[in-house]
Amino acid sequence: MAKRKALICPDCGTQNPPSSSYCSNCGRSIGAGARERKKGAVTGAGVASLVTGIVGLIVFAIILGPVALVLGAIAWSKDEDKLGIAGIILGIIDIITWLILVAYIFG
Repeated sequence: MAKRKALICPDCGTQNPPSSSYCSNCGRSIGAGARERKKGAVTGAGVASLVTGIVGLIVFAIILGPVALVLGAIAWSKDEDKLGIAGIILGIIDIITWLILVAYIFG
C-alpha cells in the first residue's frame, strides 16, 4: 500500500496531513485544490539559500552569509530540499571567508 504524501494548502503553502480536509494554518478547504508535496522537492527557501550563499562568496559575505545560513536551516528543517544543506555550507564558508579577510586586513 502506497503511503500518501502531505497536502499543501493552495493559499498559504502550509504542509498538512494527507487526511486533512482543512488547512491547519489558515482554515481553507484543501480537498480539491491541494497538491501533494514530494519529499526532496526544490522550493523557494532552498533556492534562496543557495543563491545568497553564492552571491555572499563574491560580495557582502558578512550580510549574506548569515542570511544563507538562516534560509538553509528553514529549508532543511522542513525537509524541503537538499539545496538547504548547500545554503548552510555556503553560509558557513561566507562567514569564514569574511573572518579571514578581516584578520588579514587588521592583523
